[in-house]
Amino acid sequence: MDEDGQLTISITDPGINVSSLYQFGYFTETYPKVTPEWFTLETTNDPIGADVNDFQSAFLIANQTNTAMNVTFTLDPTSSRSDASDTSFVFEIHDSDGKVSELRYPNQTASSSLELGSGDALGVSFVVNALDGDVGDFFTASLKVGAGAIS
Repeated sequence: MDEDGQLTISITDPGINVSSLYQFGYFTETYPKVTPEWFTLETTNDPIGADVNDFQSAFLIANQTNTAMNVTFTLDPTSSRSDASDTSFVFEIHDSDGKVSELRYPNQTASSSLELGSGDALGVSFVVNALDGDVGDFFTASLKVGAGAIS
């Protein structure tokens, strides 16, 4: 968490190594355009799990209100100082029934909006592929999650 109470997963110091691949959480499917054949992306049918000991997503978004909420995910890979080179990544959004949505870079950067019922939860996992990156590349990206009442 940062000082504003927001979840922050930062790998800025020392950053992502070139010729490397990072996986955060389990996925419900493989992504051959993001991960090479020789890399085994860790997958499971239910990354959220039945209880806390079964949880395998990178992080969880839970609706703890009494009403359904509209949850919006916005991928922002832009920065005035960014040089993405050949970096690619995918965020997978899933529930206990499997994948709900995904956000990718560079193929897809659109926002994803989902309805989350009272007491329901979504897991999010992501993978970063910097195998073809160059020393000195500088790249920032963020996944912003917002929630609001369904009108």
